[in-house]
Amino acid sequence: YDFLLAQSKHFGGIGLEHHESSENGVRPGYFKDWDKAIAARELLPHEYVHSWNGKFRRPAGLNTPDFQVPMQGRLLWLYEGQTEYWGWVLAARSGLTTPALARERLARTAASYALQAGRAWRNLQDTTQDNLMAPRRNNRDWRSWQRSGGDYYGEMLLVWLDADTLMREKSGGTKSLDDFARAFFGMRDGELGPLPYDFTDIVAALNAVVPHDW
Repeated sequence: YDFLLAQSKHFGGIGLEHHESSENGVRPGYFKDWDKAIAARELLPHEYVHSWNGKFRRPAGLNTPDFQVPMQGRLLWLYEGQTEYWGWVLAARSGLTTPALARERLARTAASYALQAGRAWRNLQDTTQDNLMAPRRNNRDWRSWQRSGGDYYGEMLLVWLDADTLMREKSGGTKSLDDFARAFFGMRDGELGPLPYDFTDIVAALNAVVPHDW
């Protein structure tokens, strides 16, 4: 907690999910000039989504019985990557930002990854290991070549966008990632979990919505 508090004071913000709540802090002036800035608009919906994506439904490798068992974060591309996608979708749907600004933010994200040299040699799933090797280190040398743990947020946001549009195209507009979320996360109403999942569970749930070589 002291570490997180220090981070909050240094960077001026924090987003920390809990099982039935979240801790969200932003820089002073967040509500000032509302129409001129969109920074951190996705923070609240992102952490809200974590209540069911990450806390209720949790990757099996992160569902450890105690602090003596090392966590395995191989499925953070769903835990954080899809949550990042829902954060921006819900920000636009709720009016925290506009659809146009959300699309511009997506375009900027896509452009930045198109120019990232590290994608030529390091696959995206490997970046989930950064939490063990170099947690939250943004000041590393040759960052574009090394990649970072933030990539399973941002680049997976684009992958889940692609999955959503593919579902809509293949189903003639009758199915979308909303249906996946409803089936995968919206089960056992009233239970707190955690309810672990693995890779095969994700693929099976996607195929149940729209059959494809996921």
